[in-house]
Amino acid sequence: MKSIYKMGNKIFVGLDTCANVHSVPYMPLLTDPRPADRSIGTSGGETSARLYGNFTFMVDIPYYNTQKRVNVSNALGMPDSGLPLLSVNLLKRSGAKHSNGYIGFHGDDSWVKIECVNGLYGIWVTPIIPENHLSTNVTDQLHDAQPPERFVGQPRIESIDFPPKIANEYWSEYNENRGEFTHQVFTTRSRSNTPEQWLNDWYDCMFCSYAFLVTPPSNRSNEFYVQLFEKIDHDFSKNPHDTKILIIIQKAPRSSWWKYLCNYEIIDEVVAESLFYIDKDGKHIKNGRDLIVLYRDINTVTKINPLILLHLRLMHFSNVYILDLLKKNVDLGLTINETFLKMAVDYFCKGCQVRHRKLPVKASHQDFSQYHPFQYVCMDGTGPLPVESLHGNFYIWGVMCMSTRWVRVFFTRNKDQAEVFVVFNRFLEFVQTNSRFDIENLFVTERLLTDLGGEFLNKSMISLCVKRRIAHKFSAATMHHQNAHIERYFQTLWTE
Repeated sequence: MKSIYKMGNKIFVGLDTCANVHSVPYMPLLTDPRPADRSIGTSGGETSARLYGNFTFMVDIPYYNTQKRVNVSNALGMPDSGLPLLSVNLLKRSGAKHSNGYIGFHGDDSWVKIECVNGLYGIWVTPIIPENHLSTNVTDQLHDAQPPERFVGQPRIESIDFPPKIANEYWSEYNENRGEFTHQVFTTRSRSNTPEQWLNDWYDCMFCSYAFLVTPPSNRSNEFYVQLFEKIDHDFSKNPHDTKILIIIQKAPRSSWWKYLCNYEIIDEVVAESLFYIDKDGKHIKNGRDLIVLYRDINTVTKINPLILLHLRLMHFSNVYILDLLKKNVDLGLTINETFLKMAVDYFCKGCQVRHRKLPVKASHQDFSQYHPFQYVCMDGTGPLPVESLHGNFYIWGVMCMSTRWVRVFFTRNKDQAEVFVVFNRFLEFVQTNSRFDIENLFVTERLLTDLGGEFLNKSMISLCVKRRIAHKFSAATMHHQNAHIERYFQTLWTE
């Protein structure tokens, strides 16, 4: 759930069957906000909530051709969540109904259809903005909150996170050295340095055939800047002869988007506390962070990472071998420092990545020979599938025997604790009914390894494991190698 989906005045609200809280990513959507110092445990770790309050919105009732007001209480304000989420379990406790692709918020026949947007299930709602935020255009700021590649474009007006106007002494120097720039992105008419401004959604802009000044905000996520650079590089290739781009962005060498600078020339570095901006009255404003000025046109030379260059010169030798040569003070003809070695994953050879996927998997150092078949199993799922299967399923679940590496695959329509409970129960029945031996402790599952997903860590699974005397073990959050066997199985399933 990476970004907010918007269609006119409506936003897309996801429905989560495993969540135990309601959450919204934008604080002005909360009515009567109150401080909340609370940590929420997720499969990816813990996240904190700053505020909580009521989330009020309008839903369309197609059957009656009208709208109804819905008030969700105790919704947490979580800026890192990215998408408004409603817990189906909490909605049911408050009287809502959920059946056959519809959800009802009232006691009558007022049903709202659940829709699927990019694999996410939810509903389209019209948020009701509290009175203290009516003066601000909240839908436009929602538009700015995350990378808006799936938004329906709406002209944006003022936004407080756009940088101010560039000081004349800096701007005149860039125009004199690189030619005049005509179009500016991420700005307003009062803050622009160019004759023309792109005031619509930046993702709808074609970064080609003009001289662009791009001044992205400095408080966005790494994913935002990655999408921005990928968009610019893609559009630039359409007409490189008539396009030039000047980007002024914060300096962050350790960020994931820094690798895209190989296609640009760094023409200036502005240290923090410099008088780089001016306000509406012409007074100079200091920039709070270090900035870099990037330039690209048809004559810009693309730089290559020295580590990749050495990797290709040595006929695709591994980085471990190259590091060993550096430790032995072998003159390789290139200067390789520790920074390049740390960035080896981002700059790794694409051909070697494809080759490694085709190699057979080496035997694990873990020894499971002391276990009988099906005595120790691991379980995980993958999905949603790009399209619905023949039987209406979207998710795949696999249960692997650690001793024999034998895998039983199941398919479900939803990813929730009820479906996983049924899947694991079916697996246990399959193991017991297909055993041809009546020997005690032979085909009996005693240990189960899963991740910390909500579909595994719940009361239903706990009661099932206690009833069947199964020790349920969990892998740590983001530590996929602790459940590597089933993870590798799904990787092979998707790549092959």
